[in-house]
Amino acid sequence: MVNGRELGVDEQAVIKTLVIEGEGRRALLVLKHGDREVLTRQLARHIGVRTVAPFSPTVVSRHFAYLIGGSSPFGARKVMPV
Repeated sequence: MVNGRELGVDEQAVIKTLVIEGEGRRALLVLKHGDREVLTRQLARHIGVRTVAPFSPTVVSRHFAYLIGGSSPFGARKVMPV
């Protein structure tokens, strides 16, 4: 996966899309700056659920038609909250 440094772009200017599994295997899209982390415990608390976790790469590519490193909030096959 290419990051902002390799492209000569400030990491903060890069927006990354993460596919997160919420309660009931519900898919959520999380957008973050390239220089930031997503703390799953804080995210779960913020959206009012017990736990969240990244979907496995196999599940992401099978259900969302994205290659790992190429997920996008645009053109998704399924409606997912962002």
